[in-house]
Amino acid sequence: MIDKGEKGTVSYDFIVAIVMFITIYATLMLTVTYPLTDTRVRRDQFEGETFLLTDLVTKNPGYPANWTQMDQVELFGLALHKEGNNPHILDMGKLVELNNTDCITIKEKVPLDSYLYISMDVQGRVYECNVEGQVAPERHEKTSFYVWNGTEYLMGQGRIHVW
Repeated sequence: MIDKGEKGTVSYDFIVAIVMFITIYATLMLTVTYPLTDTRVRRDQFEGETFLLTDLVTKNPGYPANWTQMDQVELFGLALHKEGNNPHILDMGKLVELNNTDCITIKEKVPLDSYLYISMDVQGRVYECNVEGQVAPERHEKTSFYVWNGTEYLMGQGRIHVW
């Protein structure tokens, strides 16, 4: 209780109550907002990795650029290796090899920490890496591309998942 003769003084009980209130309020605010922030960070990470993987797969021939079998690959990419820049034109031989490869092998040949799944549809024929279990649709990117089959360009649609 404040005595009328002591203006400007505050009791220790009041100070302790204010400190407890601020502590409880801060704890509640951090507890409530942390999961939302963590979810946004994960979503942003997946979006970035999905964009990077889509770019890598459709614009890059890989290394070595003229690979024909997965055991030759150091950096994965499906773009056609020709003189000049050929973004979004994929190599049919590399797509066929994609069908014979599991997603874990491809994951080891791209600079990502997340799991991935690649599926490319060329005029009704689907080329995809083999994945065990279900593909988690955490984040996916659709892409359009052309495929050079040796005689003509074919239009294709692709979907790349990262989780």
